Amino acid sequence: MPKTLTRRGFAVGRPATPDDEKLRIFTDVCDAVAHGVLVRDAVKAHGLNPATIWKWAAQDDALGKLYAHAKHQAADALAEEAIRIALETTNETYSADRLKVDTLKWAAAKRRPKEYGERQAVETSGESTLTVVVRHE
Repeated sequence: MPKTLTRRGFAVGRPATPDDEKLRIFTDVCDAVAHGVLVRDAVKAHGLNPATIWKWAAQDDALGKLYAHAKHQAADALAEEAIRIALETTNETYSADRLKVDTLKWAAAKRRPKEYGERQAVETSGESTLTVVVRHE
């Protein structure tokens, strides 16, 4: 975060700290991730390794929640990208587009299984005991 200068050239405000820079980078990465960008690609502009972002998220609860929210939002971006690809598919691109759409659907389902996952039916077998109490007043 650059210092703001007054007319006379004196710095105002507090100087940026390493924590301010870390938060700025982390926020930038999370914003990109929320828009469907891979962490690997989002950190390149900052010269970082994806493991650094994951470490920061694991060490700080607030950053962890921010990262989890970004991954949650990414599901919508991935689902919309799958729809866009499907709508633009031609006979020539069908095979490649199908792989892309299936991968995007899978990733969206992993991030938000209730919204994008397959519905699971639960079946039971064996005996069950049900006790019914009827009250007569």
